[in-house]
Amino acid sequence: MKRPFRLPLFLMACLLAAFALAGQAAAPPSGHGEGYAGTWKPLRYEMGGFTFDIVTLFLDGGHIVLNEDGTGEAWLTAVNTEDLTWTGEGGALAVKGSMFFFNPVWDAEKQELVFDYTAPAIKVFYARDDAGADGAAPVP
Repeated sequence: MKRPFRLPLFLMACLLAAFALAGQAAAPPSGHGEGYAGTWKPLRYEMGGFTFDIVTLFLDGGHIVLNEDGTGEAWLTAVNTEDLTWTGEGGALAVKGSMFFFNPVWDAEKQELVFDYTAPAIKVFYARDDAGADGAAPVP
């Protein structure tokens, strides 16, 4: 006697769990100005299930500066920047104007900001850079 095929039920349960978790917004970072504002330094990146040293992606850049007024810059290299705008309303960060960084997610447990970089398959992990907290250009 054959067992009934139950994979669709398993997939359905996984999808329901994913949607339930997606609705739970983690609190934005606190204790450093207003939410997400500040300078963020890249820590590492992940692609294809592997973690890589950030230097292999950004030799001398990768910093993101989010100004209090909702403007910002993404430092692609030491001299090439990309202007962007951002908002942190409702605890969720939204970034516009970047051709490279999108879909930011705050990981409250690790205190890291995670961006997709050029494609959803590449995730870049950021930590607040207290040394660049004055909003000045980061020094690579």
